[in-house]
Amino acid sequence: MKCYRTLAASGGKRGATDIFMKDFYFDLHLLERYIANGIATQGVALVMNDMGRIVNPEVREGKCWAYDTSNGATFGNQLFDTPVGGKPVSFRLDKQYQLNWQQHGVFWFLEVEGQGAVAI
Repeated sequence: MKCYRTLAASGGKRGATDIFMKDFYFDLHLLERYIANGIATQGVALVMNDMGRIVNPEVREGKCWAYDTSNGATFGNQLFDTPVGGKPVSFRLDKQYQLNWQQHGVFWFLEVEGQGAVAI
């Protein structure tokens, strides 16, 4: 489960959106690995945020969009190696994913099953 809010617990504006976006993809990678290694038969990633700009962006500029979290984004069956936060990245997603966010008030919610199917 991942929650990303505009304001941090300190009350200040949250930064590092690129790390959130990459970490969401990496969480899917971990779910795939748990299933592939027989640790689980399926997994579910639950994500919520109050940042409409990462769900319905007006502009997709910057390397963070290698980890596209926008509504309707499709990805998978590929290697992800775009560095984020000055740190190298290298992981693979074997399954295909399509993101279908649902808005409730100011929050956006997403449920992704670890086998590559998308729900909600």
